[in-house]
Amino acid sequence: MIQEKGKSKLLLLFGISFLSISMFIYQVILTRVISAIFTYHYTFIITSFSILGLGIGGIIAYRQLKNNKTNNQFLKDNLIKKIVLMPISYIFVLGLFYILPFSINILVYIIPAMVPFIIGGYILSSIYSEFSDISNKLYFADLIGSGLGSILVLFSLD
Repeated sequence: MIQEKGKSKLLLLFGISFLSISMFIYQVILTRVISAIFTYHYTFIITSFSILGLGIGGIIAYRQLKNNKTNNQFLKDNLIKKIVLMPISYIFVLGLFYILPFSINILVYIIPAMVPFIIGGYILSSIYSEFSDISNKLYFADLIGSGLGSILVLFSLD
């Protein structure tokens, strides 16, 4: 039982790292796409909206967890749905950028691009609130994932 619990926490830490890697690489891809569609001056707005999306996802998770504090199954079911939606949202947004004709309004591109960050913020906030006893390890896994993402993106975009 104890060994199984330790294994599931280890998988959780790896999941957090991979989530951070994917969101970091997605953010860099967005900056490259936006700089190709618009001028490079707009690429800095991607960082701002990604942080906004993470915050919105955290607020949504907080409100849902507050309303369903006693229902642990609700958290698991909702978290699984969001984890499945995460890669679908990456594909959807990048596909949408490909399909959309050139638009002069940057919000046409930015608002859909925030969706994966909102989902990611929801996932991270839910995990941090559920496993607050190991929040230091979760944060470490998050930082490791972001660091690895910054290294991997150098090799993937060349």
